[in-house]
Amino acid sequence: MKITSNIIQSINSFPALSSIVGEVFKVCQDPDSSISDLVKIIEKDQGITIDILRIANSPIYGFTREILSIQQAVSLFGMGTIKGFVISSIFRKSTKFDLSPYAISINSYLDTCRECNKFVMEIFKNESEHIKNIIYPASFLMNVGTLIISNEISKTENIKNFTNAIHVAENITEVEIEFTGMGATDVTAMLFEHWNFDIDLIDSIKNISKDNISNNKKELSNPLKTALKCINLNHKYTPKQIENTKRFMKENLINIDINHFDAFIEKQSAITAEV
Repeated sequence: MKITSNIIQSINSFPALSSIVGEVFKVCQDPDSSISDLVKIIEKDQGITIDILRIANSPIYGFTREILSIQQAVSLFGMGTIKGFVISSIFRKSTKFDLSPYAISINSYLDTCRECNKFVMEIFKNESEHIKNIIYPASFLMNVGTLIISNEISKTENIKNFTNAIHVAENITEVEIEFTGMGATDVTAMLFEHWNFDIDLIDSIKNISKDNISNNKKELSNPLKTALKCINLNHKYTPKQIENTKRFMKENLINIDINHFDAFIEKQSAITAEV
């Protein structure tokens, strides 16, 4: 499929990200580093600082007070999630993206990223620190491939057909694969491989589309799969999505407090309706 090769070519043409990303990765992987070390790196770039505060202050996260500083943001979200915010911010500033094939705005796209991140941070908050340090940023970043797919679709004559299919789709990934040969999470993983990101971060996203993987890999991919069962660019927390999510968790022996899950869904559904 020609558009598949175009996506791969597009990914291979992306230049290395800002040196700030490398510094952020280094700090986040150093057990002796502190929140202050990360704050100093981020605050060197005013644009990234403003973008992170804008992301963090979304009503989706439900904070009652405005987050006014990077120090406060890192304290509330943790270094792993802030790493995801930084990567997303720099990537989105690296080129222009046309989301018209999905018929959404960049804010709607970001709301979906925030919602997936909030879901994983809350539902899987009892996982080990090692797992959380991978799945928290991954949950925010796993839909990055949407931006690349959208750009490539916008260059073809299939825009209208793609948009119509996306509009009525319950499973957006199936539409992406039908038109491009790849789903958004696969594109994201390929992009992160291009940039030589941490292998666990890459695998957690790459394995979203796979079924036959080892249990230790499922520990990283299942939380992300669970979020995507509940949340996509079209819908969030519909009765059918919730039913499918609970079935997926039961089939995959994902051990969470179902009462907490239901309470969270009820709360987030109300917040999402207001956003």
